[in-house]
Amino acid sequence: MSLVEETAFAQKEISVDGHGPAEDVFVPLLTTIARDHIEAVILYGSRLLGANPGRHSAYDLVLIVDGYKDFYEALYSANMIHRLPMVMAIMSYVLPPNVIRLAPEGIDGPIAKCLVLNRPDFERSLAIDQAKDHFMISRMMQKVKVIYSKSEAVGEWVQHNLGIARYGVLTWATLWIDQPFNAASLAREMLRICYRSENRPESDGRSDTIFLSQEKELVEYYANVLTEAEAKGDMVRDGNGYRTLSPVSMRSRLGRIVYFKVSKLRVTLSWLKHVVTFEGWLPYIVRKVERRTGSEINLTLIEKVLPIPCLVPRVLYVFWNRPKTETEANQDFGMGPDQREN
Repeated sequence: MSLVEETAFAQKEISVDGHGPAEDVFVPLLTTIARDHIEAVILYGSRLLGANPGRHSAYDLVLIVDGYKDFYEALYSANMIHRLPMVMAIMSYVLPPNVIRLAPEGIDGPIAKCLVLNRPDFERSLAIDQAKDHFMISRMMQKVKVIYSKSEAVGEWVQHNLGIARYGVLTWATLWIDQPFNAASLAREMLRICYRSENRPESDGRSDTIFLSQEKELVEYYANVLTEAEAKGDMVRDGNGYRTLSPVSMRSRLGRIVYFKVSKLRVTLSWLKHVVTFEGWLPYIVRKVERRTGSEINLTLIEKVLPIPCLVPRVLYVFWNRPKTETEANQDFGMGPDQREN
């Protein structure tokens, strides 16, 4: 059976459940091509949350792999990526994670934006006392869905690390929240902090939109976290809410402020790496900014030929003129033939 036939068979077998492209296209594709190199696949982001995804919104996936080089060699052999596997493997250790694009049906079909980490890097990125930046914590502390795990043991390991990321919220979100607080106010505050800790084109109200799109799940997650924290003696009850055992110190706040400043710098610098690892990054970014700002973008010829550094003034303009309110998903301008990938 050829690779194409194997993939089609896998898609047919899984599609009977009607989950959607994340489960019906990308999981069988990855497990057919990369086989045992895929440990787990996690779905997150606007497609899962229903938070105003546009027609061209990518499916946000975390791919946990057993080794970087073998995984990229498998994708390269199947023509799913066109960057050299050795280059991709080396880049995995520079401001991780790598971000790659999967578009098995071309740019008009479903597209996945994948964060690729091995098991040690995934573990490290979710532990607040080990993480070098907040990138993975910001995403995995929210509602996510494990759509594939190689074994039951791997699935339990993933859930354990997600639990570490969520419990760790108490060590940083409580530094600025009004006390006493409950699960809902904790979840809302943590999202606001995370959105402030990255340079993003969305409006200031985006974090509240994201909160409302997953409020039920977040309240459930963090009610359990607070109950566990009380049992461990890390939090105390105060009426219908909770408070920290001792007043927040200026030293604690300053330490976290430095951490978030460093995190913002690291995440911003990683954009330069994505230019290498994420094929088709320019049209993807144009579509994303159009969706989030409600403004159509027409790149000049010089911006297409030399996006770096020619796009810097436009990028600065976008961040200085972020919309005041959320833009609806139907303001999706698509992309003209002159802006498509070559």
